[in-house]
Amino acid sequence: MEEQDFVVDLKDFLEELAEDALVPAGQEEIQSLPVALQELYALGDGIDLPFGYVYTIAQIQEASKTAPFFPDWLVFGQDPYGVFWVCKKQPDAQGLSFTTWDHDFEEEIDDPIFADVLSLLDDLENDYLDFMETQSHDLENEDIENE
Repeated sequence: MEEQDFVVDLKDFLEELAEDALVPAGQEEIQSLPVALQELYALGDGIDLPFGYVYTIAQIQEASKTAPFFPDWLVFGQDPYGVFWVCKKQPDAQGLSFTTWDHDFEEEIDDPIFADVLSLLDDLENDYLDFMETQSHDLENEDIENE
């Protein structure tokens, strides 16, 4: 049987993965964000996920004041290893708004590669699951070698 792709909406995705109940941001705060982030913050403001954390709007405003984020990007989350999740304030010519930025390896933020926040979060979750699977296999191999 062929593996089928299925479409998950952002609300279902977050409700499945969020470690706490989702608490939406206030409407006025949401309106201060780029359109690309508004759906996310209408669902939750500050969300713990297994693979990282979505900042509160207050954290976005504070963290985005300095380079390399200011003036074109907003940093709205990060993984446990310091890779930041960023949203371009205005989408590029292809309609892309999202990417990640690893301060250990890059001085500047690369061009966006995702059109919507769900695509970015889904990719981050897949990377996390791949990493966890690799870690599990490494531990199994280590146990076999130590027998």
